[in-house]
Parts: sequence; C-alpha cells; structure tokens
Amino acid sequence: MLLKALLCFVALSFWLAWHMWSDFLIRGYRIIYYSLTRAQGSLSHSGAHLPNITLCKKAVKLDLKNYRKYAEVCGYKSTSKFPICYPETYFSGLVIDILTHRDFALSPLGVIHIRQTMKQHLLISPEDTSKTYNLTAKLVEYRTVDKGIEIDINMEVKNEKEALVWDSLGTFLSRNKATVRRQEKRPTAVTNRRESTTVEHRRIDVQANCGVEYAKVSGDINPHHLYPFTARLLGYPKPIAHGMWTVSRVFAEMFEARGVTVTETKINFKRPLFMPGRIVLQFTEADSNVVSFRVESADTGEPNLIGQATIA
Repeated sequence: MLLKALLCFVALSFWLAWHMWSDFLIRGYRIIYYSLTRAQGSLSHSGAHLPNITLCKKAVKLDLKNYRKYAEVCGYKSTSKFPICYPETYFSGLVIDILTHRDFALSPLGVIHIRQTMKQHLLISPEDTSKTYNLTAKLVEYRTVDKGIEIDINMEVKNEKEALVWDSLGTFLSRNKATVRRQEKRPTAVTNRRESTTVEHRRIDVQANCGVEYAKVSGDINPHHLYPFTARLLGYPKPIAHGMWTVSRVFAEMFEARGVTVTETKINFKRPLFMPGRIVLQFTEADSNVVSFRVESADTGEPNLIGQATIA
C-alpha cells in the first residue's frame, strides 16, 4: 500500500502540475498524506464517531468558459441551459476537502462513487454570470456494509436570497481489503445480457482520454479515472470513467433533442465503466414524466449504472 500511494503521489503531482493549478495541487498532496496515514474500508473505535464536517463556498460565480468545455466533454450541443448534473462539478473540491479533512476517519485513496440523487429546485441560466451562489457540503453519515464503509455527503446550492436552487446526496464507498482483492481477480468474461423491454437503445463510444478531459472540467482528480498505470495501482485493469460523466453523457443523449429538462434523478452506479469502451443505453418512460434508464457494457452486458429521471 505504501508503494502504491507513493507512485500515485508522483503520478498525481506531475499530472496536476501540468494540467491544473495550485488549489488542486495542494489537494493532491493531502490525498497522498492521508492515504498513507489512514485505514481504507474500516473504522477504528475512535474513528467511528461521526465528526461535524461542513464546508462552504460563498459568493460563487458561474464559469461560462468551463461550462462550455463541460458541455463539449459530455456531448451537449447546446449551452443555453445548465443540465442537472453540472452543479455537482462545483462540489468536487469540497468533497475532496471533506475526504482529506483532519477529522475524517478514512483513507481517501480508492474511494468510489456508488449512488447519487439530485434535485433542481430553481433553474440556473448560463447567462446569469452576474449572480452568485452559496455552496455547502456536509458529511452526514458513515455506514458499515459488507464491502467496506459507505459515506454520505449532502450538497446544496443556494442563491443570494438563500433560496434552495439545487441539492444532492452523494454516497461513496471506501472499499475494504477483501473487496479490493475481489476486484483485482474479477474475471472479464462475457456474461449473459439481461433481457430488456426498453423502447430505446443507443450505443455510445467512450474514449480513452475521457477521464482526463472530465477531470479538467470537474476537478475530480481521483487517480483511478486518469491513466492505465494509476488505475492499476488501485486495483483496476484500466481507468474507469467518472460516474457523473456517464450520467451527464446519457442525459445529453436522451433528453437534449427533445428539449426537456431533468428536474430530479436517482442513480445507482453498478460496475466500473472501463476506458476505452462502448456502452449501450436503454431507456423507457414509465409515465409521461418519469424515464427509467440503464447503461451496460456493449461487450459483456454487465450494468454500469441504473436510474430514473423526472423530466419537465
């Protein structure tokens, strides 16, 4: 583990120095430090107490240049309105700061995103560059499960009048050693594809550099998303796509041409989406405003994520 952390430290330092700026470089160093000094996937008796970690950013302005790049990376052709997934990118730094907070009990190394709920209460226009927003991220729960420790982090965006604009609950998993070993040994043989009754099927190619490009616009610099060798250090045979990139990409595919807005969504991340690769998107409308969707590997049929979206 020490050697892996040191190699990740070197790789992350060079990547950050080349692509990013000082705030992310400092976060990268904190990731390495706490990766070396904290346990992964288990809580000590003293660490089981839930600390009060609430972090805020005040008077945040929209970055239209970054949003245009985000839209390009995620497959949106129009930049006339923010999709529901975009505000989450403003929290990447705050989430990293929670995972590397002095009172946080677990190693940030190898923490993976397993669930997300999001709700858009008020629409945000990319043209509202003069307005400011207040962001709050709070650690709300540690939860022991078979695979390790689940971590719930609540995120909120409020406007200048303190009205709730957007909120989300992200669930992350700190894997225990047994889970990491199972991941390393898991075979990649083709499995039987689930029978589908969905009415729409789309195939989407996932490029090898998708993780690096999404990291630039989102700030999510977890090494298992970046390069083959950094992914292998964390137990993955290839780099894995960001879960939130996958969600945003399939939302662009499903909804942009229809001109509808996603107001609420619930997503469960299942299997890693390895890059490069190809996915199959399947979706159907349960009623007039609820769409159920599933993303699976085009090669194996294994699910990458499943979810529901409410549209208006």
